[in-house]
Amino acid sequence: MKDSAPGSDRPHGPAYIVRRLRSRRVVVSDRSMEPALHDGDRLLIDPAAYKEREPKVGDLVVFPDPRETRRLLVKRVALVAGARAFITRDGVVPVAPGSSLEGTPPEGSIEGLTVPVGELFVLADRREDGRDSRQFGPVRVERLLGVAWYRTAPSERSGPLG
Repeated sequence: MKDSAPGSDRPHGPAYIVRRLRSRRVVVSDRSMEPALHDGDRLLIDPAAYKEREPKVGDLVVFPDPRETRRLLVKRVALVAGARAFITRDGVVPVAPGSSLEGTPPEGSIEGLTVPVGELFVLADRREDGRDSRQFGPVRVERLLGVAWYRTAPSERSGPLG
């Protein structure tokens, strides 16, 4: 994930240091985000990211599991507020702006959806293994603990995410 602030790509630039100081550490505890993230990866999440910018498709977000609130989930943003799509077993099929959710849905569609304001539709990278918005619906932005931006371990895979 890139930060638009000057110096953010440099490991010891001013933007990196500020972001590092406000970050929270989390550990990935499942395989639903492979190959991007592996079980046991240690991440830094930025709790203030969406105070500085709008959510983007592709962001890796961390939030409490809606069904097991003591457990944290890491998922990828697939749709942002206002986006429209058909939900399928394999993910989402976006609907072009100005098009209607009416008519013939793609084969295998479960339902049509417009993501409400203040919410995100998130998916696991491994669709067959992951619990995501297809099961529990869109996630409110205010429930997010932060955006994962840096992997600290294992050392051979450490570095910026995205």
